[in-house]
This record gives sequence, C-alpha cells and structure tokens, in this order.
Amino acid sequence: MKMMEYYTDLTFDVDTDAMQVYDSLQLAGFFKEMYNIIPESEFNFIYTNVTKTIDNIYKYRNSVYGILDALKTDYSDLDLDIEKLTSQLQNGENVEFLKEVMDKMG
Repeated sequence: MKMMEYYTDLTFDVDTDAMQVYDSLQLAGFFKEMYNIIPESEFNFIYTNVTKTIDNIYKYRNSVYGILDALKTDYSDLDLDIEKLTSQLQNGENVEFLKEVMDKMG
C-alpha cells in the first residue's frame, strides 16, 4: 500500500484492510496501470529486492536457527508452571484423559 501511496495520489487509513484493498484494485485492473507509472529501472530494483527478501525469509525459516526460533515462539505462550502441571497430573481423570489422547495420536 505504501508503494501505491508513493506512486499515486491515493492514501489509506491505518485501519484499512490491505487484503480487501488489494483484491478490489486487482479486480479493477489497477496494478496493470500502476506498472506503467513506475519507471522500469525502479520496478526492476523493487522486484529484485523483494524477490531476494522473500528467498532469504524462506531460507531462514527452513534453517536450523529458523526452526528453533519458530519452536521457541510457538511454545512461549504455553503455561509451563511445573507445580500446576504436577497437581493436574495427580488428578486421576486428567491422567486417564492424557493416556486416551496419546493412544489416539499413536
């Protein structure tokens, strides 16, 4: 959306749903016209750098560091209070339920 604001006289509110705007503009053929506005050298520069950035993001996410970072993020919201977990596991119903879930998961 920032590119559209930069190359046109359009402005967007912070609360604007970017995906809805994109879909509407795509259906209206706006992007084909916008590509004609951007000088070719600038367009090539932008395209090359966006492509490199996306490639680097995929490489990082598939690297050991990226996977460990994702695991750390995924599990950071879990409540790992050991005393609370211990007391919950002392309840027979919870243990039985856990066994059933584990059996179903294989």
